Amino acid sequence: MEELLRLWHYWQNVIIGHALQLLTLATGVAIVSLSPLGKGLLAAIRNRAKDRIVNDQLLAELEHLRGALGEVTERLDSTERLLKTQAESRWITGRPSAPEARSETNTPH
Repeated sequence: MEELLRLWHYWQNVIIGHALQLLTLATGVAIVSLSPLGKGLLAAIRNRAKDRIVNDQLLAELEHLRGALGEVTERLDSTERLLKTQAESRWITGRPSAPEARSETNTPH
């Protein structure tokens, strides 16, 4: 019986000790949350979800722009290759380039 009583007193002390720690922690959190610093922290936590949505939208738009830029780059490369091929074939055949050919023709204005 004496052992059971000692065990009971031990758990009472543990519970009371933790209750005091929890009460102190809750009081500290309440004081900080009412201060300007705490209000700023709470606002930052609330705005984090909004920021995440905006960041996701910006990331999606950035990925779209990267894809569009890749397509434009591919088109520019193929246009450059085509122009280079045409210039080389004109050089080999000795035909004048397109602007020179246009200047030689007589077109009514």
